[in-house]
Amino acid sequence: MANLITLANPQLPITLQYPDPTPLGCKVNVIEKTGDISYRIHLVSEGSSEIYFEVGKYLNLSISEAVNLFKNELVENISNVEISAVITTIVASQPAYYLTIRWPSKQRRVVFIEHEAKTYRIILDPLSDINEQILKTFAFKAFQKE
Repeated sequence: MANLITLANPQLPITLQYPDPTPLGCKVNVIEKTGDISYRIHLVSEGSSEIYFEVGKYLNLSISEAVNLFKNELVENISNVEISAVITTIVASQPAYYLTIRWPSKQRRVVFIEHEAKTYRIILDPLSDINEQILKTFAFKAFQKE
């Protein structure tokens, strides 16, 4: 990936890299959202489906609570959603769990990781190779004492 930007945010102890502009020349928008129980950042390519990558942190939820909450929200908010079984994996050298969701015209992979007693969630469009490349750059930042 050329023209890589490193995303580092004080709200999330992570880093990742993404191309901006994308290979098709689209600008990447970085959108931050704070909710009652979570904080998240979306990377979305403007005018194309090249990049859809979201990373967030749940506040005070275990992985099992986060997975159940996410599944319940999906069923309530998306008609005809299909949710796969949860599968174990490794992301950023950490044990992780993922599931795939599908609904008419869209598909997403959702990854849950516990790191330093916090639950993180990554959502990406698995149909775009760029999102898979971004996931490979995902890492947790080491804690540094000041």
